[in-house]
Amino acid sequence: MNIQTRKLEAIEYLITLKDERQMELIESLIMKMRSSDIVAMQKLTHDDITARALQSEDDYANGRVTAQSELMHEMIAK
Repeated sequence: MNIQTRKLEAIEYLITLKDERQMELIESLIMKMRSSDIVAMQKLTHDDITARALQSEDDYANGRVTAQSELMHEMIAK
């Protein structure tokens, strides 16, 4: 089976999907794949990674976070 046929079968599956939780899982996987594609294209230095980690820790400590359920709700609303 070629990639084009597989994509069409996946689309057909998504069109008939009625389970909200399964759709959320699929969307989450797609988001992770897109994120990893973007990160893979970037060449990060050790200093870049350290700065990101420190910023993330600061954001978390100061309540600058969004729950995954809120993000999923925003995605569905769009």
